[in-house]
Amino acid sequence: MPIDGLIYFNILQLLVIQYLFYLEFKKLKLNILFFLPVILLNFQPQYFEVSTWAGGGLSHITTSLLIFLAVKLSITRKYFLTYLFTVLSTLTFGSGLFAISSVGLSYFFQKKYKPILILVLLLIIYLIIYKINYSPSGRMAEFSTNFYNIFVTFFGLMGGVFSIFDKNGIFLSVGAGIFAFSAFVFLLFKSFFSSSSIRSERIILLSYFSYMAAAIFLIAFVRSSSGPVIVGRFLMFSPFLLTCIYIIMIPYFINSKWIVVTLLLFSLCFSALTYYRYTQVVFDRKNSALANSFNWSNNHVMFNMDPRFVVLSNEFLIPAYQMGIWKVNEMYFPKDTFDTQLKAINLKISNYTQHHLPKDNYFIFQIDAFPSKPSLNNAWFVLFKNKSSGKKFISPVKFYKNGILKFLKTGNYLAPSGLFELQTQQMAPGTFEMFLLGDQNFKINKTLEISLAKNSAIMK
Repeated sequence: MPIDGLIYFNILQLLVIQYLFYLEFKKLKLNILFFLPVILLNFQPQYFEVSTWAGGGLSHITTSLLIFLAVKLSITRKYFLTYLFTVLSTLTFGSGLFAISSVGLSYFFQKKYKPILILVLLLIIYLIIYKINYSPSGRMAEFSTNFYNIFVTFFGLMGGVFSIFDKNGIFLSVGAGIFAFSAFVFLLFKSFFSSSSIRSERIILLSYFSYMAAAIFLIAFVRSSSGPVIVGRFLMFSPFLLTCIYIIMIPYFINSKWIVVTLLLFSLCFSALTYYRYTQVVFDRKNSALANSFNWSNNHVMFNMDPRFVVLSNEFLIPAYQMGIWKVNEMYFPKDTFDTQLKAINLKISNYTQHHLPKDNYFIFQIDAFPSKPSLNNAWFVLFKNKSSGKKFISPVKFYKNGILKFLKTGNYLAPSGLFELQTQQMAPGTFEMFLLGDQNFKINKTLEISLAKNSAIMK
């Protein structure tokens, strides 16, 4: 299956997860308007490293969906399906092991103790299989012993959606995480010591919360050795955690109109801010993927990857590509692009690397004044053609983003200047002609001289 097909599959799984949340919300018999904050909280690009990354999505999203299904089925008499989804969760990704504890918590709430014994048996079988097949090869995780890093990472990831606020991102994320976890503990003990039966939606949502809390604690323990981690693909858990708490607690403040209105307004502003902050990032990520497709299909290189990783990956990617197992998008850049004479243009390009990010064989250049107004509807790329070998390489132009006030005033999200990067180690030395590709194609009145011996990339 093509990579974009896997991404669409991950999006479909996210939609199913939101539908499962809606089914629990529906049990409250409230106006659908109160579900709007859930939609705005979850359908936003903040956790793009999962939603737009095929591998990350298949790991985290699939595991989260399988565990949600297992927990939801645990309140029925469909034991076989419950155990099936539990086992599938454990075999999908490492954090899937916590499906056993989450489903076990659900059964404990329901005072069904025999199914818990079967879960313990499944855990023992899993650990035996893991022990037999375990291999210590590869990079071992470094466990953190820094309490501050673990504390900030654990609670920061729980409230990670608040990292959208620049300067106070960590403070607000940790605060929201402490609130969410405190609410979870309070509701947990209140349910344990309740004399009446526990509502099914509370059982499901608390059990699902427990899976994510356990997964985040594991992340905090093994990922924070060098410092707190409140970014990356792990941000996916935060909106799901807060959704669980929101659905459980909304009946307590449903009669307070100002709280409800505040939540609705905040969720609208939050959603707008996330799209402002991350649309550019997702746009650049898509363009990098398109450039990777061209560079890999033509030269078996990828500029946004470590060259050593690319070399190791090619041992698997090249045979998979030849057998048709792995496919890349080769249709975006027509092969006849250079069959016609292109208009020449002058671009003001400066060496950004020299002043900001010196690194061997890695260069960043800045386009100071772009010839046309950039937009999200059209991507631009700089193409380099080796004069002697004819080999072509492409790098996407990563445009700067206008400030909020300028964006609102002019309607222009992207600024007419940006960056493009090169890994000369993957290009080989020589002289390169330069072209600008977009809704129109141009020849740039510059050449690029690459010398690996001198670790230089000079434009003339």
